[in-house]
Amino acid sequence: MDRDFFETPSAIAGDLHLAVTEPVGEMVRGVLDPTIGSGALLLPFQRHHPDVPLFGVDVDPNAIRLLGSSFPGLELDCFDFLHANSSNIPAEWKTFGVDAVVMNPPFSERGAATTSVRVSGQEISCARSLAFVLRATEYVVDDGVLVSVLPYSVQHAVKNRKALEYLHSTGQIEWLTSYPRRAFKGAVTQTRVLRWRRVADTVAGPSLDRPSAKSSQRILVRGWVPMHSRRNRRGPWRSLVHSTDLSSLVREPEIEMRRCRSVRYLAGPAVLLPRVGRLTSQSVAILLAGRTVCLSDCVIAIVTPSTDSARELASLIRSRLSCLNAEFEATGAPYITLERLNGWLDHQGFGDLFRKS
Repeated sequence: MDRDFFETPSAIAGDLHLAVTEPVGEMVRGVLDPTIGSGALLLPFQRHHPDVPLFGVDVDPNAIRLLGSSFPGLELDCFDFLHANSSNIPAEWKTFGVDAVVMNPPFSERGAATTSVRVSGQEISCARSLAFVLRATEYVVDDGVLVSVLPYSVQHAVKNRKALEYLHSTGQIEWLTSYPRRAFKGAVTQTRVLRWRRVADTVAGPSLDRPSAKSSQRILVRGWVPMHSRRNRRGPWRSLVHSTDLSSLVREPEIEMRRCRSVRYLAGPAVLLPRVGRLTSQSVAILLAGRTVCLSDCVIAIVTPSTDSARELASLIRSRLSCLNAEFEATGAPYITLERLNGWLDHQGFGDLFRKS
């Protein structure tokens, strides 16, 4: 497998850590390295931000296995990030995004060929290293930052003009430190650091706990904890609600749940529903005011202004189960999206519940 991989020296990893934290300060809520290799770029974040979720991707399963045993708490996935389809992308990235991306993509530019990547509905051809950057911008939240090592020539090559125009149109670009040839062992390419910050109100990326499109008073949240990796997470211990726990919450709203590490949390009051499968009266649960939990990626929360409005909304949903079940798309296992659920709530005229004090 030719990964075009050059390990990042610790001094350069420190430079990139500083380039990330300079603009966003200590308020880093999630860091992604989509070409993780040996994990060198995330080590400074592990040392200085021990409670921040760290995500890593590599196409090489051997690299992922080694990191899994030597880098506790790192959330790892093995797939081709550059050409990944939606089913490969972890739910947490798609739902919440990340505050920071730090990366050292393949940069030797062997053969100087271009690579095509689709972003925001556009097909853009550019250097392979820059294509990784474009792909990664899709998961950066408003005011988030991406820092990447790139070949020095990327900035001036005609083939990259459209890609650089896209980056300028979606954020702010800065060219930072440059490194000489052989700064990376085995690489003869001169390199430079790109820093890109997403500016709010440009091409949309994810936003944390984003409200629904149709009601500024209503917040719908899709869970972010994949059950298969719940034991490898970072952050404080919190109660975890999975779809199989909803019936227990219906019977006993203050029941103690299993626990999981998570930096992010949801605070009640809210109504909790399964995202996958058919709804029943025993799967529409209430999260009481004052209770904080983390949610599995099989659960959706509808945040309400008060516990009373949560109870009223849950009761109304239970009375219209057949109507809401019709919104669950039946392609394989039935499921519902935040957009479809939001549209259904609007159609049912439940807006007043979200304006109560």
